[in-house]
Amino acid sequence: MQSYIVKWKFHCVEKQVAAYQKFVEYADAGYPEDKFDGFEIKFRYHAPGDGTGVIVCKADGADAIFKHFAPWRAQFGMELDITPAMSCAQVVESHRQLFNESA
Repeated sequence: MQSYIVKWKFHCVEKQVAAYQKFVEYADAGYPEDKFDGFEIKFRYHAPGDGTGVIVCKADGADAIFKHFAPWRAQFGMELDITPAMSCAQVVESHRQLFNESA
């Protein structure tokens, strides 16, 4: 699966409060959609003081990402920035190959 860094931002405090009310319920239920076939959240960090946060997840593609994030965006108007990412091992190997090819 491909790794992704997902940054979110709330532009409205009322929507942020509503989202955190829902998130408490989600946590109490055991984070049911954090892992399903083709998708897994690895880390989630919150900065509630400025309405932002970051998730590191793995996904098979856009459909899996949409399945997890679309309900939150639709309900709470969060801005999402979803970026493919590489592990240290992947970036080292990719650059090793690049440098060998350009030598």
